[in-house]
Amino acid sequence: MKQKLYVLLGDVISSSRISDRDVFQKKLEEACNEINASYVRDIYADFKILKGLDEIGGVLSSISNSYELLTTILERLYPDLMRFVLVLDYVDTALEARDVAKMDGHCSRLGFPIVYLTNFGEKEAFDWAKKSGASGYLERPVTLSALRNMIEGAVSRHESERRIEDNEKKFALALEGANLGWWEWNVQTDSLLVNKRWAEIGGYALSEVGPKVDWW
Repeated sequence: MKQKLYVLLGDVISSSRISDRDVFQKKLEEACNEINASYVRDIYADFKILKGLDEIGGVLSSISNSYELLTTILERLYPDLMRFVLVLDYVDTALEARDVAKMDGHCSRLGFPIVYLTNFGEKEAFDWAKKSGASGYLERPVTLSALRNMIEGAVSRHESERRIEDNEKKFALALEGANLGWWEWNVQTDSLLVNKRWAEIGGYALSEVGPKVDWW
């Protein structure tokens, strides 16, 4: 059975600068315990410390209180900073352990939409989000409505892209099954794309065709 869930992951900015790691780890544990106790109805898998000292994660079944939840974490960790990634889609809830450590990597590998929320606006944060392929980027403070709109927009784009990708795969399979040749001309770039069968019909090897229309 699949259920729409939100995997929320956070990692500390510049964790190497933490002076007392024991004290900081206690702060992280207290932050996780507080949100687990305060937002029971919103949490599918409890928040906990993940790899090493500087990462935490949990799984939400609802994002209705996500802004308050994030604020709680950031206030607990101040003056240290944490950046968050929200990964959302339908997740296989057969993972009865309800353990975020078994779900975060799974979600990331599937390329689900990611919304990036940071507590500071440095260019490094934006570049990191851009490199990771984030579907959205927000800087605190941010309103709950803005966060919801960003998430809903990311989900909508992701679903549209997935439908297009599925349709393209079906179309490719249909052409291959019928042994048909096809060509595609990009008017803007003047590039030409053909399949192997189209080249064979014209008496060419695929490597001999294109890449511009003027070849034709």
